[in-house]
Amino acid sequence: MKNISIWQDNIKFKKYPKLSKDIDVDVLIIGGGITGISTLYHLRDTKLKVVLVEQEKVAMSVTSRSTGKLSFLQNDLLDKIRLSGDDVLKEYLLSQIEAIKLTVGIIKEEKIDCN
Repeated sequence: MKNISIWQDNIKFKKYPKLSKDIDVDVLIIGGGITGISTLYHLRDTKLKVVLVEQEKVAMSVTSRSTGKLSFLQNDLLDKIRLSGDDVLKEYLLSQIEAIKLTVGIIKEEKIDCN
């Protein structure tokens, strides 16, 4: 049995240049995990000068060890949120449903093969 995530198996890494001098940007995104990459994606069509920096390899730290599934019904988390009241729980669930719809839309628009 392999002890490696399927997201890490047989990956060919693209080489990106190292940051070797000061740069002038409007937005600096630190970290190339799913959050950093998503932020970069959503800012791509703006007139802002955006740069993403990553210490190691893009999407190969915590993100690469995830389950790769989209879900909003994690019982432990819902139980904790529920302690803050039904309104907070409802807002959380609606935000997660919207995030999944947004992600599915991006997958379709960009024709990403998610198997």
